Amino acid sequence: DSMRRRTSLKVIVTFVCAAPLLDPYVIFLSYTVLGLKYAVIRIISSLVLSIAAGWAVELLAKTFQLTEWNDTTNCSKTCSPVLERDPFVKALKITKQLIPYILIGGLLSFVFAMADTKELLHGINLNQEPLSAIILTIFGIPIYMCHGADVIFLKPFIQYTDLSLGSAMAFSLSSSAVCVSSIVMLAKYLGKKLAGLLTAVIFILIVLISIVLNILV
Repeated sequence: DSMRRRTSLKVIVTFVCAAPLLDPYVIFLSYTVLGLKYAVIRIISSLVLSIAAGWAVELLAKTFQLTEWNDTTNCSKTCSPVLERDPFVKALKITKQLIPYILIGGLLSFVFAMADTKELLHGINLNQEPLSAIILTIFGIPIYMCHGADVIFLKPFIQYTDLSLGSAMAFSLSSSAVCVSSIVMLAKYLGKKLAGLLTAVIFILIVLISIVLNILV
């Protein structure tokens, strides 16, 4: 809530995307498991995605006049100004409001985690570009692979299949930048329209980054 009042939407979106993508442990794991080239490209791709998403979401939000970001819940005349300024009271109040969204997001994440993603991907021709990148981004966005699990997941695909670097990066970025639980939380924090806009922007940017990587690398 404090960041929402003091920081621009662009900065918030950039932070939300960059925090999981540029986790030092994940970068180190990328280097040790998939090599220096993959780690460097992941860092660059993560920076491009985070910064571009921030600029794009803020620009589109202004263009389509999505005012949810500016909406704040004002204290009524009967509430205590002292209590409203107390960070612990505000934190408790926000946490209570978020509990249903946390439960829904956790349940949806559990459902997606139970799906055998690797088995589903085995039946897909991964050498058709950009279709491969689009499919892997669609698979990656709902789930959340924390602490570099996407790197472990991708290693056999990169080593033993014709999966391109661009498509591999599409899955890494999409499975780390957002997930179904974070989308639910963002819908409460940013508003449904902005959360939907952010998800769409991330999807488009990841596919574009994948296409560029396949052309350049």
